[in-house]
This record gives sequence, structure tokens and C-alpha cells, in this order.
Amino acid sequence: MNYREISLKDVDRLVEKYIHYHNSEGGKWTEETARKRLYQCLSIQDFYGLLIEEEKDIIGFVVGHFKTFDDLTLYHGEELLIFREYQNKKFGTNLMKELEKRVLEKGAKKINLLTTYQDNHQRFYKNLGFEPSDFLVPMRKDLI
Repeated sequence: MNYREISLKDVDRLVEKYIHYHNSEGGKWTEETARKRLYQCLSIQDFYGLLIEEEKDIIGFVVGHFKTFDDLTLYHGEELLIFREYQNKKFGTNLMKELEKRVLEKGAKKINLLTTYQDNHQRFYKNLGFEPSDFLVPMRKDLI
């Protein structure tokens, strides 16, 4: 198992797997939308992400970016994805632990992320020590 920093050159290898993963859950991703989403995540200022692979086969990835405030720097996780055939084998847990170690070394004092309301997703993060944020509260406004 190998961890390495993810880069824009990895997008081509990720697109098809990304589409397959999300569309198997009822998504409507196309090559265009998946490529755009991945490029958006990877091209943001202060981006940082890790890829986990085993003998050149991509197991999954985590992407996000650093945010600077007056009194701290935090890492905002945009997306964690472990491809289905590798789930429930501790790859996600190990990837997040590696991410925590590396972003702490880079100066982050917190990790902030959004997750779905699905119990298994929330349970996964709670098992890693995450709790509801007292720092940022997600809000939205529908425009249509």
C-alpha cells in the first residue's frame, strides 16, 4: 500500500472509476462532469490531497485544501472516496490517519469536512474522532 500526493496528472486515471462509483449509487455523472469536479478540487489554491494505491491500482483518494484564518489554519476536506471493491478493509481509515498526520505537519490545527446524512458515513467519521463542528455551520439557499 502506497500513499502519495495527488496531482492533476492523476485525473485521467480517476475519471472512469469516479463515474462508476457514483453512478452505481444513482448518480448521473458523465465524463465531462466528473473531469470538471476533479479539476475543481485539484486546482483550488492551497490544494492538498492523497491517493492510496496498491501496485499501481488506485484504491481511493482524499482531496481538500487549506484555509487560513486569523488564529488558525484548517484543512477542509472536499471528498474522500474509497472505491467499492476496497471498502470495509480499513483503507479509508488508514488514508484519513495518514492525511491527519500530513496536514498537521503542514500546519493545520483542525480538519473540517461535510458528510452526508447517511448513518454509515457519519459513523465512519465519528469512529475517527470527528464530531459536529462548533466552528462552521453548513447553510444553503436554493436558487430555483
